[in-house]
Amino acid sequence: MPPSGGPLIGSGMKASIAEAAIVADMEHRGFTHHGDGVFKELGASGGEYDGVYWNVVVKDGSVAIEMVMGQRSDIVPDESEYAHLQAEVFDYWPRAIDDAFSNWEDMAESDPLRWDLSSVLRGAEEIRVTATNDAGSGKSNGANVRLDADITNLSTRTAELNGLYAEAFNENYVSRLRPVLDNLHSMTMVLAFGVAGEQELFQRTREQIAQVALDAEKAMKASGPRSGGVDITGITIGLIVVGAVCGGIAAVASGGAAIAAATVVATSLGNVGAGAVKDLLGALVKPPAPPQPIPLGAGHPKEVLTNIVNGLAEINTRIRAEEQQLVDLFEAAHGDLSLAAAAGPFNIARPEIIDHGGTSVLESAQTVLVDPTAIAKITELWIPTIIGDINACRSELDGQAYSWTRPAGIGLSETGPWSSYSALQSGVASLLAETATELEGAAGSLQAAAADIGLSDETANETYAAQARRITEDNINY
Repeated sequence: MPPSGGPLIGSGMKASIAEAAIVADMEHRGFTHHGDGVFKELGASGGEYDGVYWNVVVKDGSVAIEMVMGQRSDIVPDESEYAHLQAEVFDYWPRAIDDAFSNWEDMAESDPLRWDLSSVLRGAEEIRVTATNDAGSGKSNGANVRLDADITNLSTRTAELNGLYAEAFNENYVSRLRPVLDNLHSMTMVLAFGVAGEQELFQRTREQIAQVALDAEKAMKASGPRSGGVDITGITIGLIVVGAVCGGIAAVASGGAAIAAATVVATSLGNVGAGAVKDLLGALVKPPAPPQPIPLGAGHPKEVLTNIVNGLAEINTRIRAEEQQLVDLFEAAHGDLSLAAAAGPFNIARPEIIDHGGTSVLESAQTVLVDPTAIAKITELWIPTIIGDINACRSELDGQAYSWTRPAGIGLSETGPWSSYSALQSGVASLLAETATELEGAAGSLQAAAADIGLSDETANETYAAQARRITEDNINY
């Protein structure tokens, strides 16, 4: 697992990779590593009995000549002849390794996105009117039971009212409230699936880079001629970032099987004309074919370095591809919200005669028993608690760019798909706010009309308003 609370690739890890590269590089130059940064190369001149032998000793770039046999003479090289090792080996490798991982060492953790996901899912639960079942797994995603009951009660009671506004309100407004909330719930789940995909991508990226660093050290150690015969072809980079978005959607825990839930959302949106979202979301739940691993091991540390740089570049390309899928999904969903014109699938038309009063709104002669208590339940209890659920959902759609931020150069941008996500988040939140405002205005008009014809009672109104406040403040959904 990658480290938590600090740099993804710390100075110690980079120093270990650089040290392994230095050892391999010096071995290719004919030196033997003796530990503690000491390298020796045996030099010789002359015959068996009159020869001169010496060691070139290099310690952390400093060179010394140690005579083994014979006297030092002009045939023994000078320390200056090895001065190039300082720049070519001992200074080069720490800098090269640092440069290779510079874009990745501060890759952000996925926790902020995980917190955002929890918020969006809480919001979605607030306006889930319809329970769904997965026939394959037997699992279900339950509805907000109290919201479901309130809409049922509201629909039943308003259907019994006579009057121009009351009848229009029921037919064009109340009867459409359930499907509109279903559709807004589906769009909220698109936000959830998107955040889940990005969170999984962040997590896999951190795991991917941490593993590349560990394997880079192994590859460097294996790249020297004295590595002991390690099979360098077996040291590769497995692209675990591929399929991260699909994996994130599959991991969404919303009370049931997530893939089935995503399929339900896709189908639901397709049924109301959001075909682009349906197709994109449907494609995202299908795991992609595993990509071929990228070679990391090689016979020389310079070749390993090239493989590291190329491998990280390929990882970044794959991250961009994953994030582009999210951008496409968010932009398609935002485009489908243009269907939210009056009486559209994501919005309820404002009643045309909402400003009318008196008997044009509510007739004094009703075909069923209507008393102030019945009106109070509609205007002071059911509608306000429904508004409370809508507002509770909207308050959870408060994701910020911070959660999506990573070092510049990784993925699509410094905040990845955030701008597309933010546009969709704002669009859904605006429609929720508009629906709540329309409901509130409708309740006010109905209550005013009831007062005009003597069907309003302050005591009953306050009794049910107090119940609504308690339900909303305590967020009672059962």
